Amino acid sequence: MLLGMTGVCAAAEKYEPRTYWDEGDYSSSSFSFASTVGNASSVRFSVGGSWDHYINKIAGISPDDVASIDLDISIRILEKERFTTFLNIGYSFSPDQELGSASFGGVTAKLKSYRNALRVTLQPELAITDRLSFGLNLGVQESWYHAKLSVGDAAGSWGLSGSDNYSAFQGIAGAYLLFKFTDNIGVSVFCDYAYGQKIKENIYGLDASFRPDMLAVGGKLVFLY
Repeated sequence: MLLGMTGVCAAAEKYEPRTYWDEGDYSSSSFSFASTVGNASSVRFSVGGSWDHYINKIAGISPDDVASIDLDISIRILEKERFTTFLNIGYSFSPDQELGSASFGGVTAKLKSYRNALRVTLQPELAITDRLSFGLNLGVQESWYHAKLSVGDAAGSWGLSGSDNYSAFQGIAGAYLLFKFTDNIGVSVFCDYAYGQKIKENIYGLDASFRPDMLAVGGKLVFLY
């Protein structure tokens, strides 16, 4: 009996409880992946820009590509294993830029415009690895334009101009890749297509009605919290 008690006591002295952080089945890399995938960032802030290409002509003018500045905030609303869905609210601004020009029998028409846009989208996202994610960008946006159409001779010695404000409601469909350098900083590249409402406009008898469908390609610096 005494020998049995001695053996139990010796075993108890040699026993060392293992914790989750011990070496063995729980490697640091596997835990890093689980923590990133299972606990995606709750809030993201991003700033960047895009190169925008208008699909349709405006008053017979094929618009030049323009640049936009983009600001976004994304809030996590759903999460299940590797899948996460964010609610994204974004703002885009295109500075006053010449969209293009066209000549009609010695008369030249030039179109300039700037744009403000507010968008609301859902972003279902799949974590491919602990650092790389692929997501969709699906939602709507409202764009406000201030356009100026100038008409004159090629030398610019005379001319008329007219300007107006107008807006367009559009749907957005796109995709993006997000790469995280650290748990708090990453970069994303994206491609969005905006389509929708036709704008009816008439300046100096010229039919300037158009549908401002747009293809945007760009990148953003992303801060994750």
